Amino acid sequence: MGVANVRGNLVSVIDIKCFVEGERSTHNEKSRVLVIRQQGSLVGLLVDEILVQPAFVDANLREGEVEEDERYRRYIDRFYETNNVVSGIFSMAALTRTPEFIQAAV
Repeated sequence: MGVANVRGNLVSVIDIKCFVEGERSTHNEKSRVLVIRQQGSLVGLLVDEILVQPAFVDANLREGEVEEDERYRRYIDRFYETNNVVSGIFSMAALTRTPEFIQAAV
């Protein structure tokens, strides 16, 4: 997608929706760039929005759940139920280990 200057460091920015779903994010006031470390380098992930996340505890872990959306399945590694809502946890580690992401982040 591009690069950003973060405290004097050039950071590759990847549109996560475009990377996973194949369609570009719509940029608005809720869009954010999350900066993560990937193999010693910084990478920015453009996301549509950051939501308030409830605290997840092991007692609420849902065993045997599978992500319905096949495009995200390899990145959702566990599910928790809080207040009758089941949430999938997106694994940044799983994302940054995929060869496609490593190539895109260069």
